[in-house]
Amino acid sequence: MGTRRFRKNNVIIRYVATLLVIPVLLCSMSYALFSQDLSVNATPSIPLYVSSQYLLFTYTKTVTTVGSLKNYSIPITVRNNGPTSVTAWQIKFDLPSDFTNRTCPGTVTCTMASTTLTIVNGSGNGTIASGATRTFTISFRTATADYTLQNVYVSGTYIAGFQTISGLTVSVSQGTRTRVGSVYQWPVTFTVTNSSAFTLSAWQITVPWTTARSVVSMPAGVSYTTNSTQLLITSTQPIDPGDTYIFTPTLGSTSQNWTVTATIKGTP
Repeated sequence: MGTRRFRKNNVIIRYVATLLVIPVLLCSMSYALFSQDLSVNATPSIPLYVSSQYLLFTYTKTVTTVGSLKNYSIPITVRNNGPTSVTAWQIKFDLPSDFTNRTCPGTVTCTMASTTLTIVNGSGNGTIASGATRTFTISFRTATADYTLQNVYVSGTYIAGFQTISGLTVSVSQGTRTRVGSVYQWPVTFTVTNSSAFTLSAWQITVPWTTARSVVSMPAGVSYTTNSTQLLITSTQPIDPGDTYIFTPTLGSTSQNWTVTATIKGTP
C-alpha cells in the first residue's frame, strides 16, 4: 500500500512539474520568434537644425530595432527663411559606413557617393517661396545606435535681381515747388526703411514717369536711369535691419500738379 501511495504521489508531482514547464517553454519560444522578427524600440523624435544662409534644414529621427540593426526614419523639412523665393535647392549629408536599405521618396532625386547622400529637389518642388517649406522622409538601416546625420550641407538658388521684400519700404516727402522757366521743380526726399530681418546689399526705387518730367539733380550715393514710363533710382548702399537711408534729389515737370509716388525692391 505504501508503494502504491508513493507511485501516486510521484505521478502528481510529474503532472504539476509539466504544467509549470509548459508556460516557460511557450514564453521562450515567443521571445525567440519575436526577437527574430521585429522589436519596436521607438526613439523620441528630437528636432535638429542646420542653417545655411537663409535655408533652414530641420529633421527628426525615429528608430526601430530590426534584429541586430537599427532602422532610421528621418522626416526632413527645408524652410526658406530668406526674403525672396528659392528656385532650386539641395542637401548633402553622410550616412553610417555600414548603411543598408536606403530609401528616398519620388519627389526628390537622391544619389550616393560613398557614404554621402545628395538630395536634389524634384521637377515640381524646386521653388520655395519666402517663409514656405518642403517636407519629405528618407530611411536607412545601420548597426550604429543613436546616429546623427554628419557633415550636413544645404544650399539654394535665389531669384536674381531686385525683388519685393516684406518690411522694405520707401516714403516720399515733396518739398516746396519752384519754377525755373517752363519747368516746375521740387526737392523730393525719399526715406528708405529696412524693417526686414535682412541686410540689403542693393535696392531700387521706381517712380512713375513721363517725357514731361526730368531729373534736375541727384545726390551722390545713388544712380538713375529714365525711360518714357519710369524713373529708376538704384543704390548699392547697404542698409542693415532697422536702419534707414535718406536722400533728396530735385525733380522737375512741365506740369505743376505732380504728386511724386514711388515703390521699392531690394536684394539681400
